[in-house]
Amino acid sequence: MIKCIVLTPFTHNSNIGWIPKHIQGNELEFKVIPAGYHHDRSRVSSSFEQWFDFIKHALRAWFSIGIGENKANGFITCFPQLPLILGCLKRLTFSKRFILAWTFNLGRTYGGVKGKIAKFGFKAVDKFIVHSRDEIEIYSNWLNIPASRFEFVPLAVQADSIDDVLVEHQRKSAEGIEPYVLSLGTANRDYSSLVKAIKKTGYKTIIVAGQSAVSDIQLPANVELMSGLSLKECHKLALKAVVNVVPIKDKDAPSGQVTFIEGMMLGRAMIVSNCSGSKDYIESGRDGLLVEVGSASDLEKAIKQFWENKELRVDMGKKAKAKALQCYRFESVAPTMRRFIFELANEKA
Repeated sequence: MIKCIVLTPFTHNSNIGWIPKHIQGNELEFKVIPAGYHHDRSRVSSSFEQWFDFIKHALRAWFSIGIGENKANGFITCFPQLPLILGCLKRLTFSKRFILAWTFNLGRTYGGVKGKIAKFGFKAVDKFIVHSRDEIEIYSNWLNIPASRFEFVPLAVQADSIDDVLVEHQRKSAEGIEPYVLSLGTANRDYSSLVKAIKKTGYKTIIVAGQSAVSDIQLPANVELMSGLSLKECHKLALKAVVNVVPIKDKDAPSGQVTFIEGMMLGRAMIVSNCSGSKDYIESGRDGLLVEVGSASDLEKAIKQFWENKELRVDMGKKAKAKALQCYRFESVAPTMRRFIFELANEKA
């Protein structure tokens, strides 16, 4: 029996959820260490208070390893902060427990003291799972860790809430609603280019984001900002929108993946900036459109193309939904996580 300790910032009870819930077989046992805090993914960097929460979470997991036959074989984490702390503990204690770092989406690399701490801790991580192929070379070079310790696995999302919204939407007609363009998200969004593009068209547009994402932008009369919406409310807006857009500012920083994957699951043809986070997911011209990063003219052209051609956006939306439901669900990547767990456990045996 292989025993794994699971700790993620978004798991707040001891129930096995996330990807491990969908792993088949009786050879694995999971113990979940709940997070007693809220992880704000929209922030560029974690605050001191957030780091204190991560440290406490990682320490609780570390001291729950157990003894004898009940001793855990390793850890499964999510996001960079937790595997960094566990990696430091592992090196300082000369532990042999494996660390599988899923969703290793760092966003940007660091120098100075932060960079040295990162290089120290991440040296002890046995496998990094990234959600864009470009990240493998970026992180491997930065950390001076062999590229073989990094694996690209498509980002997966929970589809249950998507299914609920789709069922509800089928019962209600969207007729009579003024058509609009929708753009969701705060992190690394290029709303400056979107506003330039949409201002020329005059199309009604809704941006759902934190105020900070548009603080330096003068919004024209046809653009409305909404904040503080629930996930379900965002999904409803995406379903009713004529055009869904995810404009990304930095082409080398994977961002917006959850937003456009959920949009694809809803059957929406997405317009997304052609960056590290999107080109592994969308085949431009088949199940969505990729536009040049920072190009307002490209955005304008793509938005007009979907706005004026219902048949095109519906056809691409169907293909996008089929791909997303097949490849980007928790169930889709569970066999891959299972394989990595067995490989790492056998290496440490």
